[in-house]
Amino acid sequence: MVQETYTRRVQRVLSELVKDNKGSIELETLVEQVRAQPSPCGVRFRRHIDGALRREVQGKRIIVLSNPSPSISVTDAGRKFYAAWGSVLLYPSDHRRVTRMTIAQIVQYTQLMKGVLLEVQGIIRELRPYSQALLDDENIPIVVQELFGTVADLETANIELQQEFAYETARRREVRSIFRK
Repeated sequence: MVQETYTRRVQRVLSELVKDNKGSIELETLVEQVRAQPSPCGVRFRRHIDGALRREVQGKRIIVLSNPSPSISVTDAGRKFYAAWGSVLLYPSDHRRVTRMTIAQIVQYTQLMKGVLLEVQGIIRELRPYSQALLDDENIPIVVQELFGTVADLETANIELQQEFAYETARRREVRSIFRK
């Protein structure tokens, strides 16, 4: 098994930090969390962690503060980066990155999309248990488009109802104010 780099380990710890809605961590706590990960650490682990932190600072994702004890603060760019860290990005089929993907990346994307497809089929089974034609792989995009269209229609209807409610509430207040005079 390929050993994970220290940069990835540091990014994993910082990603967990951001996902827990925390903005900073003490340096020693970060080092302990990196060492606690399953991948073994070498004798020069501290130097490698410092190098990984230096790369993150150069990427403007973190700031190292030297308060009474050294700590690391995540920048706004870092929050975006670490919040999305570890997720798989999906690109359109004509995107430049898709044409340059390796077989392993294509397999990873295919497995991801298969999981999404199975999840959608499970939802359709729950909503319409007797509609076998909807469960065919070819019909899934049509069904999903119809669901999005339905959601858009419901959002439009909700906006109209809110506007009507606001109008009725204002009219009711106006009538009440007339009778109070």
